[in-house]
Amino acid sequence: MAQTEFAGAFIQDVRRSARAEVQEEYEKREATIRRDYGQQLASARAELRKAQDEADAARICSGNDREAQGRAMAQYRRGSWTDLVWIAGSAISGLAAGYAFQKAVDLRFKDAPVGAVLGAPGVAFGAGLDESMTARAVLAVGGTMFAVGTFVFTQSHPEPKEETV
Repeated sequence: MAQTEFAGAFIQDVRRSARAEVQEEYEKREATIRRDYGQQLASARAELRKAQDEADAARICSGNDREAQGRAMAQYRRGSWTDLVWIAGSAISGLAAGYAFQKAVDLRFKDAPVGAVLGAPGVAFGAGLDESMTARAVLAVGGTMFAVGTFVFTQSHPEPKEETV
């Protein structure tokens, strides 16, 4: 009986050890595949961005007359009215969200709203994003206006001063 129990325990230990090794190898390979896929996706996105930039440049420069080239460049520089709508919407919603957040939480440090720092990620993402100026402005303006909204609330609703008797 003792040999049977010993053999059974030995087989169970070998099985557990083999499972652990297989699981570890699987996790390593999965991590490698995810990393490689992420690199391939980033590379494909960069190639797509480069091709789009080259196509835009060719479109702007392809006009036979200088007037058409000037119009294309002016449109590129100014953007469209929808760009302004997106940026204005971001400003309004950022201000409203900051105001509402501060109203709900109302954490202050020496009369400064603590929640204002929550607008910083939007500004940072807008600054670092490799997208159109409109997309970058939407994030940066929204984040900035969130912080402004928190300040507007604190200025329009000052904390009551404690009276000393």
